[in-house]
Amino acid sequence: MTLPVWIEVHVDDVALDAAPFWRAGARWAESAAALDTLARRAEAAGGRLSFRVREGFAGRDKSGFLRGLVARGHEVGWHAHGKRLRPARDAVLAAGGTAAVAAPGLVQVGVRGRRALLEEARALGARVVTDRVEAPVFAYQGWLAWEPLPGLVGLDVSVSPFDWGILVRKGRKVVPGRLDAEALWARIVARSRLVPPPGAVAFFGATLHEHDLLGPDGPRALDSLAGLFERLGPRLQTSGSVARAFRPPDARPPPSTRYDRLLGAAHRLGLRYEQRLGPAPETRTVTVAGRSVTARRIGPAAPLAVLVLVHGGGSGVHQGLTPFGFAEAALAEAGLAAWSFARSEGERPPGDPGTVAETRAVLQAALAEGRPVVLLTWSAGIVPALRAAVELDDPRIALLVDAEGPADRFSLVPPGDPDHALAQLDPWDDAAWEDREAISLVGRFGGRYLRLQAEEDHVHGRMAWHARRMVAAAREGRLNGDGTLLPGRLDAHGPAILAWIAAAVADLK
Repeated sequence: MTLPVWIEVHVDDVALDAAPFWRAGARWAESAAALDTLARRAEAAGGRLSFRVREGFAGRDKSGFLRGLVARGHEVGWHAHGKRLRPARDAVLAAGGTAAVAAPGLVQVGVRGRRALLEEARALGARVVTDRVEAPVFAYQGWLAWEPLPGLVGLDVSVSPFDWGILVRKGRKVVPGRLDAEALWARIVARSRLVPPPGAVAFFGATLHEHDLLGPDGPRALDSLAGLFERLGPRLQTSGSVARAFRPPDARPPPSTRYDRLLGAAHRLGLRYEQRLGPAPETRTVTVAGRSVTARRIGPAAPLAVLVLVHGGGSGVHQGLTPFGFAEAALAEAGLAAWSFARSEGERPPGDPGTVAETRAVLQAALAEGRPVVLLTWSAGIVPALRAAVELDDPRIALLVDAEGPADRFSLVPPGDPDHALAQLDPWDDAAWEDREAISLVGRFGGRYLRLQAEEDHVHGRMAWHARRMVAAAREGRLNGDGTLLPGRLDAHGPAILAWIAAAVADLK
């Protein structure tokens, strides 16, 4: 994919603040000269840069330098460190920049101050915010544009300054490092290999500072960045131009026409299956590598199809059909049976070999009934379910119904959960994520894929980009994928969900 790239230069006034007052003018000129050289290197390659300027540098611009950068096609927005936003905005506007793009200082204010800072920036005219976020609140920050507030587009920085030498750790201290444009290029190439969901605005963004271009290492840093610009060419765009393509999503995965009609009919009927008693369940034991796994089977002895429930998190025996909002009696009435199982060692991260082995064993027990098998997964259960199904490659596993499963390394880790089992994995290390991402497995599944997604995702809130990615990947795979969106929460639509599953099972004949 030709991924647009924006590179943002923060003019942090470090050189100005460090200079005695009688040297401030000379220091300003040195910074301006370095910025001008960098801008000309980008122009020579056919690209443009984004500048974020604080009030000190903008206020000392008496020669029209920043206005000249804008005239040459670069972007000059305002920058603050979590405070004095209005003076920064006003100084940049007076120097010929824009109020519409800003880096207001999310790092400095932290999680608690985040919303108030964004609201203040929006009130000051910001329409695009580019900033580094230390505690993500949206799964695809740094890759997909989004709306942190209505009317405010977020283009979060894609790469840590530690990843390309801008900063380094020495013991407990963080100190300036040595800019490594080759390392940045490697990250851009890696991100460019990913296929974004249909309708999303994907990008790569990185920031550096004016003081990274000064001092003894300044000429080398400028030359290194010039080489990067030559590789990027016109892909090097301003952040504002990237954000112009953004349209607020409706959170809707590609819809199914036939199944949407069935869902609507089920809603109108207003069925209340949960008031009926279901068949007596059977508790069985499945042996996996010498371990005994408790499984539970419900439904008629000769069903139309057998469902295998694979849950994320805790025991599937305890959760049962609860996430899907319909009762066991309703399943039996539809002529369907279902297996669920309890993980032998409780909660384990998606992709854990033990969970995959247990899923595979329960799948084999269901296949032994001689009926078509349907995988019905909840949340991160999609990962072991897909791995087991791909490994077995049995055509009788004819259908996979995925309810709000995470698609990839971005959506597997809940935003703001640093203690999650996968939170410490390097997002740039493909080997660490091998066989953990459903997006890389669904195209190898031999049956049909159907996605259930509620507007209020149980982990990510009003976000369905992971659903879009999964449906698109399934459509590129061995059989077509399909999807539907349900208002509110998923478990509020039990009759509709069951009607959809029953209709899909009928299509298997």
